[in-house]
Amino acid sequence: MAVIAVGLGDAERDRLIALAVDRSRSVVDLADALPDAEDEEELYRVIAALWLQLRFEWQRHNDVLNYAAVGETPKPELAAEGCMGSLMLERLEGVLFPTHLDTLSGYAFGLLAAVGTRVPVSP
Repeated sequence: MAVIAVGLGDAERDRLIALAVDRSRSVVDLADALPDAEDEEELYRVIAALWLQLRFEWQRHNDVLNYAAVGETPKPELAAEGCMGSLMLERLEGVLFPTHLDTLSGYAFGLLAAVGTRVPVSP
């Protein structure tokens, strides 16, 4: 539905679908490679890392869309990628514990806040 709303062409829609499938497939492939119960923690960490990656990407799309709202119209592809990112984040958030999401969010915001002050972040 969001793809129709932003007016993507067939090629761009197909690219976006392929990206979503590829990201989803990477988690499924890892789950298949880690079939034992003791591997569950590793899979959980990978899902958390994917959430963090998508969260940063979503933030970038959101920032561009917010700034574009003031002036020029953003590319429809950007809006569609933001929608896809939101949906994927929502799905991953259903797997992760709320306390872990809070920790990951705090970490992400802390990193960005430290960069915003132009003071190096110590490891």
